Amino acid sequence: MVTFAQLKDLRPAELEDAADGWHRLSSAAGTAKGRVTDEIATRLQLAVTGEGVDAAVERLHDLAHSCHHAQVETGLIRTALNGLAGELRSAQEKLADAVADAEAEQFTVESDGSVHWVDKDPAAPLAPHQSVRGSRPSVVIGSDPDPKRAKAQEYADRIGAALREATEADARYARALGRLHADSDLHVSDAEWVDAQRDMAAVRDAADHVPAGDIPKDKSPREKAAWWKGLSQDEQADYIALHPASVGALDGLPATARDEANRAVLAEKRADYQTQLNAIPPEPLKIQPGRVGSPIATRTAEWIAWTRSGATRGPNSKRRSREWATSRIALRATIWGQKTTASRAPTCWPSPRRAGGAPSSPTATRTPPITRRCTCRVRTLGWGISRTTSSA
Repeated sequence: MVTFAQLKDLRPAELEDAADGWHRLSSAAGTAKGRVTDEIATRLQLAVTGEGVDAAVERLHDLAHSCHHAQVETGLIRTALNGLAGELRSAQEKLADAVADAEAEQFTVESDGSVHWVDKDPAAPLAPHQSVRGSRPSVVIGSDPDPKRAKAQEYADRIGAALREATEADARYARALGRLHADSDLHVSDAEWVDAQRDMAAVRDAADHVPAGDIPKDKSPREKAAWWKGLSQDEQADYIALHPASVGALDGLPATARDEANRAVLAEKRADYQTQLNAIPPEPLKIQPGRVGSPIATRTAEWIAWTRSGATRGPNSKRRSREWATSRIALRATIWGQKTTASRAPTCWPSPRRAGGAPSSPTATRTPPITRRCTCRVRTLGWGISRTTSSA
């Protein structure tokens, strides 16, 4: 718990100075990201070609992604420190007001936050010194026969409320800041970008000074631009750090602000979709050919276990298997930034056909196996899958 002495001697400006330092680091990381991708890598590709250049460009892109991740994470640290400084300053001001009011009434506030006074009542000459603390239940003014005690309790409760407010803010931001960490290597994995998305949500829950309800989503572009211009630079940076999707979708805002916000959303969403895609298990081999002495093909044990796991269980197992395949194609297309449409189910196996009976044999018979070439109608901007299948 934050003590009386800690809150009284606190200097919120030091937290704000630290936030400014993180802001400079975030800006430097953003500048480095742009310079690596737009200047160094691009000029290198235009000047030289070869396997060595391709490897160097790949490493440069990794460096740019690392700078971008550092820009996002340090921006969250800056926002959290500014929010913590603001809430602690508010609690400190409430504490100072309570102390000033108590001293104006001839009370003395001790170093532990208790309110002390000297009772001049001659009926109690042996115990003239009295004190109360804000941790005890509040005393309703007028219910205590000693009005001095009731007034002292009022000031003690105000001091206790300020200390509790500072303690709650300190614990809330400590949890959010404790999440903000990254590996020291150059490569930023998809898991780290997904974790950055969770970090953003944690800081957003902790910070009360950047409300999402103030974003003018349903206003005209002119009104949105006026709202943005009315914010300070720190407030603009806070909204980009905590609400990038909303800021990036606002028409009327500067292109640089929307670009920074949308790039953060793109990196986090792409990593999220890639993680979901990697989590979908591939369908195992379904049929294994017959062995010597047993020419009949059988289903593999792995495929049977896969179906029993729930992926294709039920009367619509074929449909669910097609949905499983379609989900992988849709996620992959989303990652590529392309639009996927399915004109029909991606199946290439025709239904069994029967031939009509001959005049001398009216009983219908099955047609011989049909070998044909068909094209799946799952297309990604004209991209199709085709294969040769046999059906009987």
